[in-house]
Amino acid sequence: MEEALLMKLRVALIAHDRKKKEIINFVQRNKSLFARCELVATGTTGRLIQQECKIPVRGMQSGRSEERRVGKECRSR
Repeated sequence: MEEALLMKLRVALIAHDRKKKEIINFVQRNKSLFARCELVATGTTGRLIQQECKIPVRGMQSGRSEERRVGKECRSR
């Protein structure tokens, strides 16, 4: 039970071009929550969130196949 409490929640962040500003604003508004999570995002989305929100994000490549890979990363625990 204690081990489960120590694990960070892994969250995937994926936004298409017209939604990037919205996801950045969402993360910024909820920064205290997201700062405690392990964040995984597709390329540009991850880079922009890191720059704007100043929290670490593990970035993957961009593209549809990478979106599926990001989802698999979140389920792989």
